[in-house]
Amino acid sequence: MKKVSEDIKIIKELRVSGVQAKKSVRKANPDRQYGDGAYERFRTHASEIVDLFAQFIEQEMKVAPKGGAGCRVQKKDINASFGKFYHAIREFMDSQPKNPTKVVEKVVERVVAKNFTVDTALKEKNRKLAKELKELKEKLGEEE
Repeated sequence: MKKVSEDIKIIKELRVSGVQAKKSVRKANPDRQYGDGAYERFRTHASEIVDLFAQFIEQEMKVAPKGGAGCRVQKKDINASFGKFYHAIREFMDSQPKNPTKVVEKVVERVVAKNFTVDTALKEKNRKLAKELKELKEKLGEEE
């Protein structure tokens, strides 16, 4: 019974639509696949982040609600709060280790490119040596 009440509570607190959640994850990476229930979990957590941002805006307000001049949230208040909020999140993301899969893919790309270059250079060298050998054989054949 507890599970049902938790689900109902979550449904009431959602701020992000299912369509918007799917658009967001597709924007991050259109090729990524999401497992069963992952969109809904993303939607729930994205909604929590929206609520957290609203709380941050409130925290940044200098004048209390109904406190007179300057108590109304303005665009400039939202922009200033967003700048700080975004910067903190971006710094956190940048401090995290990079995706190891992408690192491995880059290394493989470099190795393949280098091997291709080495392979091409060796083939060219072999052609030159084969040509020189053929010329030497012809000269030796003529001299005999």
